[in-house]
Amino acid sequence: FDAVVTGYSDFHTLRVAVKIELGGVEYRSLAVLSWMIPMYWIGWLLLSIVIVAPYLASPPAAQYRAAIQDQPKPPHNTTWEWIFQSVSALTNTGMSLVDDSMQLPLGKCYMMLFPTMWLILVGNTAFPICLRAVLWVMQLMLPRKSAMYETLRFLLDHPRRCFIYLFRTESTLFLLATVLLFTISDWFFAMVLDQSLINISEPTRHSLISYA
Repeated sequence: FDAVVTGYSDFHTLRVAVKIELGGVEYRSLAVLSWMIPMYWIGWLLLSIVIVAPYLASPPAAQYRAAIQDQPKPPHNTTWEWIFQSVSALTNTGMSLVDDSMQLPLGKCYMMLFPTMWLILVGNTAFPICLRAVLWVMQLMLPRKSAMYETLRFLLDHPRRCFIYLFRTESTLFLLATVLLFTISDWFFAMVLDQSLINISEPTRHSLISYA
């Protein structure tokens, strides 16, 4: 239908019949978000637990399991520790049940590091990007004349009308570029400065670490 659309998808000059149609699509969009967002969070959480928890209980992860079990306070169970860390990463609280957090030897456990990094992104920093990507992929899999396709297209075309953490295509791409730029820059300078710290003398290195 024809309408004047201003900022944040405010519709103007609508007839009564068109308002009823718009209200139906918007209601369905909110209903889809009401079950999709909990499934999004629970899905990523369960996936990380299914992948990492069995690895931590396996023989190749004995050294990492020992670091968790040897800490002075419970829990000493690796599965519960990883469940807590997964929730912590997904909600971006930065907490861990291990006293030394992700320092050595856990700092070399890439089966924990990479899932933790991914959960931090999909749960917080890149949440708008990933949620819009899920909606976009879903609408590609649906018939164009279905009600669900119309609902998903409404979410993609008028995201700010339905959810504060959904943005239009241009804003989402800008956020993606910003996240990549800051992540790569942070990673690069961390490696360069870490290498510089290794190359300086031992007393100076201890002084810098103590100051930090």
